Formats: sequence, C-alpha cells, structure tokens
Amino acid sequence: MLIRSLLWGQPLLMLLLWVSVPFPPIKEGTNPNIILAQNFNSRPICPWELATDIEKIIQRPEFVRAHWGILIQPLYSDFNLYALNSKKFFTPASNIKLLTTAAALLEFGSQFVIRTSIYGQGNTSNLQTLRLVGQGDPTITTDTLKTLTQQLKQQGIQQIEKLIIQDGYFNNSGIPPMWEWDDLFFSYGVPANSLVLNENAFTLILTPTQVGQPVKLSWSDPIAAKQWQIENLTTTTDSTTDNTIAIQGYFAQSRLMIRGQLGNKVTGEKMIAIINPTQYFIDTLAQFLEAEGITVKQKQISLEHYINDSEREIAFLTSPTLENLIQTVNQDSHNLYAETLFKLLEVQSNDFRTSILQKQLTQLGIDSNNYKVVDGSGLSRHNLATPETFVLLLQKMSQTPQGKVYRNSLAVGGVNGTLANRFKSTTMQGKIQAKTGSLSGVSTLSGYVDLPNGETLVFSIMVNSSDQANSNLRQGIDEIILLLGQLKKCS
Repeated sequence: MLIRSLLWGQPLLMLLLWVSVPFPPIKEGTNPNIILAQNFNSRPICPWELATDIEKIIQRPEFVRAHWGILIQPLYSDFNLYALNSKKFFTPASNIKLLTTAAALLEFGSQFVIRTSIYGQGNTSNLQTLRLVGQGDPTITTDTLKTLTQQLKQQGIQQIEKLIIQDGYFNNSGIPPMWEWDDLFFSYGVPANSLVLNENAFTLILTPTQVGQPVKLSWSDPIAAKQWQIENLTTTTDSTTDNTIAIQGYFAQSRLMIRGQLGNKVTGEKMIAIINPTQYFIDTLAQFLEAEGITVKQKQISLEHYINDSEREIAFLTSPTLENLIQTVNQDSHNLYAETLFKLLEVQSNDFRTSILQKQLTQLGIDSNNYKVVDGSGLSRHNLATPETFVLLLQKMSQTPQGKVYRNSLAVGGVNGTLANRFKSTTMQGKIQAKTGSLSGVSTLSGYVDLPNGETLVFSIMVNSSDQANSNLRQGIDEIILLLGQLKKCS
C-alpha cells in the first residue's frame, strides 16, 4: 500500500433578544489565506516530525486555552499519523451534517427526490378541493408556484371551493427547543416543515436617505413582511461614521425593532425568517391562483397527513435529486436542507428507540456511543461527536457505492462553497475536500486531503471552548492542513 511506504516503521512521538447585525455585510479585503501562503514556512517534513509542528501551532498563546481534538489517518488505514483527544467529545457545529448526509445517502440513495402531490376533487372547471400534500421539499420557490398555477389554469380550472395546504408530514416541524434564540430571527435558523417556500425566509433591505433621516426599510416579499411588526428607529449618517444597525426581536409578539445608524453611501440587507411558513405558503399560492383568474373561495391549513381515495393527482412537484441536495448541504452548509433530511430520516423510523440515522451509521460501522445527534444541521450545542467518529465515517463512506457522491458533496479548498476563500494560492488549493463548522468559540474541519504523491489522508480537527475570533481558529486549522501537504517519504 502506497501510504505505508510513507509511514512504515516511523514512531509517532425569546423572548427578548438583541442581535447586532452589520449592514452592509463586511467585505473581506486581503484574503487571509494569501497572507498565510506568503508567511507560511513551507518545507518538506517527515511523518514523525508532524506532531512537533502541529503542537507548535496549537500551543501558541492565543490557542493554548482552547480545547483541541485532532485525528489524521491514511484513507485506507487506522494508523494514527497524529492524534490528540481523538476519542473525546466535542461540539461539532456543522460537521454534524456529515452524519446527516451520510445516513440520508445510505437510506434513500443518490437519485431520491422529494415529491409534492397536488390533488383535485370535483369538476375540472369548479374543483371542490385542491389539496397540496407537502413532504418536506425545501426547494420550492415563488417561481415554482407561478408555473404550477399556470399549469392548473391550462387544465381548465376556474374555481376552487376549498384550497387545502397539508403540512403534517413531519412529526415535529416546529423550532427545535435546543436552538439558541438569537438564531431564530434569521434565515440560517428557520425550522424545517413539510411545505417550505423560498427557504422560509425573505430579505430586509436597508437604503440610506438624507443625513439625519430614518433609513428606508423595504422587503423582498410583501406577503412575508405582513407577518412582522416593524419599528424603524434608524438614522442615516454621513459616510465617515460607523454602521451600527442592529435588530432587536420580540419573537412572541412578531415584532422587530431596527435601530442604529447607516452611512449615506452604503446599503445593506439581511435574510429574515418567516414566522408562519405554512400561512405564507397558502397566502402566496392563493394570490398566484387569483392572478391566473382562478377563484379561491376558502383556504384551509391541515396539520394531518392523509390520502383521500376520492381525489385524483392532477399535478406534482419534485425536488432536485438527493445528490444535489447534499451538495448544497455540505458545500454551502445549508441548515434548512440538512434539517429536512434529518426529519425525512425520522419519518422512516418505526422504532422510537433507534433512529434511522443511528441504524444506518451502525450498519456502516460507526459506534453510536461516540456521537450524539439532536438536530441535522449542527446548530445546536447539544450535538456531540469525537474526531475519531468523523475520520471513521469518511473512511467507511469512501468504501460504499455512494462514496464518490458523498466526497464530491464536500467543499473544495480555494474553489467553492464554504472553503472558497480558504487555501487559495496555497499548495492545498483544490487538494482538500472537507466540511466546515462554526459556532462562537467553535471551529471544526473534517475531510480528505490529497497529497502530492497521490496518497489520501482523512482528518478531523475540532476546536472548542475558545475566546478567539473564529477567523483566528480557522487560520490555526488551515496551517495544520498545510503541514500535511509538506509530508514526504523519509527513510
């Protein structure tokens, strides 16, 4: 085995919430990875030197108080090239998506699609009911609904006595109780339900006016905007002042208070969560039907899931394939898509004691005592996993028929997804495929590294309990990855 030639015989020495949101989003100036590439001392290193070089990084003053977990192994071996706290639990953040997507691929297959059926009952021109049965497709947009209503019009439908939206496919489509309140107002913290429209979020746009006057607030979707009460306490300032726009949210009152100042030469936007996704879906669909000349007399939301034999399927929608969905999950770290897959796995289980996720991972060879999964996205700090779990998962998945699809779903360093701006202009650009993870005080990275000699390593690096900015933690992790690219065969 080629990797053994490199390593053989070498010793291993809400309530009420205040959220500060800058507008516009901060633009990066100099790419920090370019600085890293310029300053990084690149030299060939022997495998037994790796431990010393890694420890020089993690024992810097800014990192020494953090909790580090690291495991690096060859793809086809359990040989520890480097291990530190590899069997201990860490908060994995979005690395939990590696478990979610692996289980979904193993359970459903890469060509699985989510189907949304539309049933009609009654005469074609005058339907007694039109019923949409949601099964969790997170990709439906207003354009999708516009096309659907046009197709219904072409079928000759002129009137609908009762429009029914069926949003009861998932057992629990509410907000996970273990999520933090300050995540729930924004697009990355929306819950997954059976009928999703526009990813359950819309855009708040802030435009400066005259100096001293309130900032102009506008919305990308007026139907969604109706669900929020807005208090505008902002001020337009000149371009020399700092932008301090912040959002204060009262979730129980469906109220947002926008306060702070915005310079007169900048604009900003923020993706805001939709409070009642099901109501938003039915209101939007009814508006589009009326725009096509189809009268809707009554609207009804159902939280049941049933099939009526007297109805006929007159149309249906399908999501992209699971292969495409997990690519969005892992490359872009998409929380809603991940939560949807997690709930689809839950629906398949007939045994409350063992989830389908656990069943699939156990069959793969992953010990369930080495992880704890409470959501599909990693947004919860109640998730736990060991670096060893992720390394073994990546190794085992590479040996399955879904291995190529799984690996290709990961972000590529310096190329795309959440790694697009990491490892640029370094020896690792295009050589690392990995999943990122980030919460305050938490930074993680797990994936595959292709070495110049054609060998592949698997790694998991997890940093918890740090007071450092996540950008600093990421730089430390990236320096460790760059060390792997310097490994050489030593006699």
